[in-house]
Amino acid sequence: MENLLEILKYALPSVLVILITYVMLSNFMNNEEKRRSFLLRRETRKTSMSHKLNAYERLSLFLERITPSSLLLRVPAQNLVVKEYHRLLLQSIRSEFEHNLSQQIYVSDPVWQQVVLAKNATIGIINKLVQECRKPSMSHKLNAYERLSLFLERITPSSLLLRVPAQNLVVKEYHRLLLQSIRSEFEHNLSQQIYVSDPVWQQVVLAKNATIGIINKLVQECPPDAPASDLSTKVLNHTMEMDRFPTQQALTILKAELRKEL
Repeated sequence: MENLLEILKYALPSVLVILITYVMLSNFMNNEEKRRSFLLRRETRKTSMSHKLNAYERLSLFLERITPSSLLLRVPAQNLVVKEYHRLLLQSIRSEFEHNLSQQIYVSDPVWQQVVLAKNATIGIINKLVQECRKPSMSHKLNAYERLSLFLERITPSSLLLRVPAQNLVVKEYHRLLLQSIRSEFEHNLSQQIYVSDPVWQQVVLAKNATIGIINKLVQECPPDAPASDLSTKVLNHTMEMDRFPTQQALTILKAELRKEL
């Protein structure tokens, strides 16, 4: 028993020293770990804030650059048609957006959504205005109605026979010249169909075909080598016998359509 007490007398202080040392070292290590964690968080916060500020700066610049007042200055329209300019504008916006796509990780979701909405809205406005540019203007429409009215007047027999004289020609030659004149006039005005409604254009085509049909029918009644004046007389007489020549009917529809436009 005395030996045990003797051993404990020497062992207990050593154990206490070891325990105190362990506790002190443990506290020191914990404090050191907390200090390193704090320093790391502070450094990370500084870096993160720098990235955030850079992201907000870049996104602000992006929004500024796609604002029309800035965008149209950066992408000049000189010597370009609408189709080409439209493509360049959208290309510029999308290129800017893709360049800043990685910045979404440094900003909040609502902020990024607003940036995306602004980009899509700008593209939508440009696309809408492009469609309006592609629509024929009133001046184009008026010009088309004017040209088609003139075409119908010019292929009406009373005008056509004056423009294509029958002098010194036979029926066969005169017939060819009359049809050539009508077709040439029609081809010259072919592009005007895009500026008028389908019913109006159909009436113009019908009037042209009806005029050619009447001439073809009357030419069958004349010998090919007869004087061209015979065919001219037949065409004029047939026109006067008709209540309304096809070109006059087409003109009436064309004028009615024009009044609706105005």
